Amino acid sequence: MEPEAAHSNDQEELISLKNENETLRSEVEQLKANSSDIAKTEYQNSQTRFRAIFEYSRLGNKVITADLKIVQVNPAMVALLGYTTKEELIEHKFLIIRPKRITRIGNYFKNSSGKNLRHHLAWRQP
Repeated sequence: MEPEAAHSNDQEELISLKNENETLRSEVEQLKANSSDIAKTEYQNSQTRFRAIFEYSRLGNKVITADLKIVQVNPAMVALLGYTTKEELIEHKFLIIRPKRITRIGNYFKNSSGKNLRHHLAWRQP
């Protein structure tokens, strides 16, 4: 094969490979976009299912933060505790830990004595 013919074949192969790379790059971007859309849809469906279970459950459900602040309740919990609105219940602080009892509670968990913690916790009256 002559040098000019070999050079021409190399150029054609290089162009073909560049085109194939572009096609593959385009396919990868399309797959990423589709998988992102699928993930978003699955997440939204999951949130819808959770909300339906949470809201329509006959059991009292709540979502609380680490510092025991109630951030969300369902209607069953509102009725169970005798409130008329979710907002009224969310604003109310129920569970407080008396500061002098914190050490005793810590010891309870360390010792696993099996005693009920009810005497360490107090209900704050509205």
